[in-house]
Amino acid sequence: MNNTNLPKTWLLVLALFAVGIACKRKITNPTQLQEMQTKWLEQKDTPYNYLDLRFKLHYQSEDEDQKAKIKLRMRKDSLIWVSITAPAGVEILRALITTDTAHVINRLQKEYLKLDFEQLSKKLNFKVDFNLLQSIIMGTMPFRNYDKAKQTRNNNHIIVKQKVKHIWIDNYLNVHNEQLERLFMKDSLTQNSVMLIYENFMNYGNVLFANNRKITVNYKEKNKQKKTDILIDHIKVDLTNKPLEFPFKVPKYFEQEDEPTIKEKD
Repeated sequence: MNNTNLPKTWLLVLALFAVGIACKRKITNPTQLQEMQTKWLEQKDTPYNYLDLRFKLHYQSEDEDQKAKIKLRMRKDSLIWVSITAPAGVEILRALITTDTAHVINRLQKEYLKLDFEQLSKKLNFKVDFNLLQSIIMGTMPFRNYDKAKQTRNNNHIIVKQKVKHIWIDNYLNVHNEQLERLFMKDSLTQNSVMLIYENFMNYGNVLFANNRKITVNYKEKNKQKKTDILIDHIKVDLTNKPLEFPFKVPKYFEQEDEPTIKEKD
């Protein structure tokens, strides 16, 4: 079913959960800092293929104030799986996001929704695709536009400025440990913007992980400026090469089209 009547609250959560582990290998040699900018732009592959997260989420806007518990699993470059549960413990939404489509089981309205990224972007008032979501989750710069990247530096951050089509991006990297601590994106056509702040880093093995983060979305709707804040607090973090399961079965009594098939990774 191509109905896109999913509440905007959970559309925002789906595309901007930004639970990004904001991770890179920890720098132990201070001399590495001189080459940090170049290394960051190289965007080397991470040493794992699967990510398993659980976190608490608090969503606040002018019209809504909601809390939820979320499970998120990812298979690098191919799948993102999300399960959203209400405080009472009942799952209200499950999603499977592939490289071109978001498949959503909306248990509140007993619907199976199928949204391509163009539809999802229109609902969110901001351009979204799979690579952007994965980059935010992985804590890497979401756009690899090396030639036009401009870099400045203050006492605390190296700031990498980029422009991709009509999107302006500011990436703030900590000068001491190479972590992405802040990401700001603004659409010059709509003036809609997203700010992501990564905080409370902890060391999990050789990976620094931001246990807390805040997402602020500013957008215009019906000629009225609106703001949404999403606060995230992690409960579980697991980086692994052990294959994970991505359960996604549409109930028979839901109106539906073609159910997605999950292929094994080559």
